[in-house]
Amino acid sequence: IGARLVLDGPGRIMKPGKLEWHADDRMDGVCLGPGFEYSAASHTLKIKNHGLYFVYAQLNVVHFFKSSSEQKGNATLTIHRQTAHGSDPILTLPLHLASRANRSLSAFAAVSPCQLAEDDLLYVTLTVSESNTAAESTRWYFGDSTVFGLYPISGSCNSGATGIGGCSPGTQELESISKDLGKFFQSNA
Repeated sequence: IGARLVLDGPGRIMKPGKLEWHADDRMDGVCLGPGFEYSAASHTLKIKNHGLYFVYAQLNVVHFFKSSSEQKGNATLTIHRQTAHGSDPILTLPLHLASRANRSLSAFAAVSPCQLAEDDLLYVTLTVSESNTAAESTRWYFGDSTVFGLYPISGSCNSGATGIGGCSPGTQELESISKDLGKFFQSNA
């Protein structure tokens, strides 16, 4: 079983920095398998098993309020891997921001295979660059389908097990990824 975390705070103003996630698997859309541990204090996801992983993210933002000027910019969601030797990005998800009243924008990206080691920490940051004033930058909000997740690729774990509790994605992960992709393609149709 993998991990799928949902952004803590849809409807919040989009601000740069480290993002906070819901990791309680009793919440709809959240999955946190036994091979992972989320720290709410440091906003990091700890990897408990060395192996190859399929890592993905979706960024969803909503633009509110009409502006007298065209508001343009870029948002970039980056998943970082922190090891004892430092930190490096493993997935970068850019999204071009072009203002349209009450318009939702989404982007989806994945990387596979991604080699992760036991005790690696993953965290997600957001950077935002806009061409207009700070007052107008408050017009972008996080949508309700910003997620990041990962699952072990079959055969990559030390145990060699597959299925529930093993290395292949379970039904819940596949349904979550399908739902994320469906929302992405629906909002960009």
